[in-house]
Amino acid sequence: MSLFRRREPLHERLAREGGLVARAPLDPRPAWQETGIHGIQRPREWDLTLTAEAPDIDGDGVRFVALPDGTLLVEEGPDDSLEPLASAVEQQLSRPYRARGVRQGESLWAVQARRIEVVELPGSPDGDTIDLTHTADGTTARERSTRCTRNVSMEICGRCAPRRSEHGTLSPAQRRNAQRAAAA
Repeated sequence: MSLFRRREPLHERLAREGGLVARAPLDPRPAWQETGIHGIQRPREWDLTLTAEAPDIDGDGVRFVALPDGTLLVEEGPDDSLEPLASAVEQQLSRPYRARGVRQGESLWAVQARRIEVVELPGSPDGDTIDLTHTADGTTARERSTRCTRNVSMEICGRCAPRRSEHGTLSPAQRRNAQRAAAA
């Protein structure tokens, strides 16, 4: 290192001494971020999570829907009576709802449920699934069955349009469903 070499360039020293250099901004992040806690929490997917005793159900997992009239539709799993799981959910969540359950032991089940809206469709479409897509270009509905895909009357779209929450925005679940529908 040379004897006359400056440790700091002259222009930087003069700017610093003249007060022309802004101080480094303070880090606005909280100090606990350095320990690994960061980001925001994920949106809640289920309205209810609980455990229930149901010794008479076969299998290790179930998915079902409880309709407003009390009918239980089994989407996945055994066709056994899911009444013990449904009654445990209905102590805290009113029908209609969609639920899934996973066996945790011999008779203990973990159950998650979320509220749903049931809509009666005019004209009784024949498909297994109706995909409702809301985009900037408009709303489209597509009926899918195991044999074919066809467009459905736009009258259905008006009746099935997603409801806005009290705050005027779509709920996280509605946003996810709309994104999935748009990607299909």
